[in-house]
Amino acid sequence: MIVPKDIELTNILKRKAVLLTLVLMIAASTAYQGCSQESVVIEGDRNQVKTAVWDFIDATFNRFDIDAVERTLHADYLRINNLRNRLVMSTRYGFMNGIKYSQLMGSEGHNETVDFPAVELSGNTALAECNCIVNGELFGRDYFLFHRFRDGWKIVESIDQHITPGLIEVAEDVQNREKDEIIRVINNAYIDGAINLVDTSFIRNGFHPGFHLLVSGDEKIERIALDQFIGILSGREKTGSNSPGKMVSARFRSVSYTGIIAYAVLETRSTGDVPETDFILLSKFEDGWKIVSITGHKF
Repeated sequence: MIVPKDIELTNILKRKAVLLTLVLMIAASTAYQGCSQESVVIEGDRNQVKTAVWDFIDATFNRFDIDAVERTLHADYLRINNLRNRLVMSTRYGFMNGIKYSQLMGSEGHNETVDFPAVELSGNTALAECNCIVNGELFGRDYFLFHRFRDGWKIVESIDQHITPGLIEVAEDVQNREKDEIIRVINNAYIDGAINLVDTSFIRNGFHPGFHLLVSGDEKIERIALDQFIGILSGREKTGSNSPGKMVSARFRSVSYTGIIAYAVLETRSTGDVPETDFILLSKFEDGWKIVSITGHKF
């Protein structure tokens, strides 16, 4: 039987269309599985960070288990902040952060729980925003920075704010002004001052003198102080690595503040480069918002 050429061509095109559809379906399925597996990994990391925060809060305030507290913290953070001595002394003298320790330890019905308005991840670094709730009332808010090591996620830095009446219920226009000021400080001091222009006056105007850049390596955390940080940046400028072709732009993924503490999650990129994520902690002083700590996967 002789099939007309136009019918034969139609059949060939139909077969090709079917094959193309199958290929696309397989590719889509593979991509979905890849995304699904990645989502599972990210969610697993997020849950591990939350667990570490809860273990820290529970061991510190509900059970007062110093060994358990130490397991949640990186050794360098524990050493630098002299936390063991602070915890022991607070028990000995009955006070911790200006609050009677009997109130915290349960003799007056204390029960601290947590929830998480935000957990941000980037490679081996993370930031957690944590609400500390005592007997059903919001008691404090903490911002934790994490790095992942061989033995899991460890707290490497934190700042906290005790919640007083009216602190959270801030007018929207006031909130917007504070966030705009936080963004301005980061743009001027970090993006322009530290990265694009290497302008020492910009840097010192927006960074607190006690600032530290947190860098992880070989299971350790190196805390680079402000003067050392400026020296490193000045060295880069002399080598020409801050040329106009390497100007960095920034996108603020999130900005949050409570009282006198704040954090920003910042994506930075040079032309053609893959975006990199920085976690920035700030605190407000008499002369305004200042950057107190920065870390990120690239560090």
